[in-house]
Amino acid sequence: MTEHKTIPNIWTAFLEAQKEFKSPGKNAANKHFGNTYADLLAVIEAVKPALNKHGIALSQPVISNETGNFVRTILYHPASGTSIEEDVPLLMGKQDMQQLKASSTYAKRIGLENITGVASADDDDDAETERKGNSMGAALNDAWKQSVEDSIPAGATPQQRAKAYADAICEDFKGKGEKALQNRWNKHRSIIENMQGRFPELHGQIVDLYENEMMRATGNDTSQYAAQ
Repeated sequence: MTEHKTIPNIWTAFLEAQKEFKSPGKNAANKHFGNTYADLLAVIEAVKPALNKHGIALSQPVISNETGNFVRTILYHPASGTSIEEDVPLLMGKQDMQQLKASSTYAKRIGLENITGVASADDDDDAETERKGNSMGAALNDAWKQSVEDSIPAGATPQQRAKAYADAICEDFKGKGEKALQNRWNKHRSIIENMQGRFPELHGQIVDLYENEMMRATGNDTSQYAAQ
């Protein structure tokens, strides 16, 4: 006669699964940054066998609601009916299916790493992020940059690359509130300032849109913000 141990909730099962997680290997190359990294498949292969072994299912749907679009990573334990969830915003440089695919893939990887606690130690984000002590913020910023890079065709000129970033920054400004606009200006400040000397027309478009969006959000003349 086989004795079946009752698992009261997902955390008990998760603890056992976590003991068997592997460290994701760097199995992919980033052509834009010239580094190697662990892609989504590597992270899945590092944790899913142990999760399933201990009765935990993995799902990562794309969710849309009044707060925006994001990937929800769900670990569900059918035996107890309990789950763990992690949401990661979709940061897209362009509003098209290619960008949705690229952004959702990156968000799934971030969400799965966060919820399981595994570390891939990427050259371009995780090592630097750990030194900065702000892993989530840096990872999200890298996700935005990656989505922009993925939208740029091979052999693009500097002007075309700059325009892709300018368009993505403008898209990031649209519809935001005052505080969110200020935060996004600060996030993109280095790129915007770099454009001022090299691509003044694109720089002007960014500043104009920012000021218009800030005026919409506050109802005031806010041109001084762009100079801060």
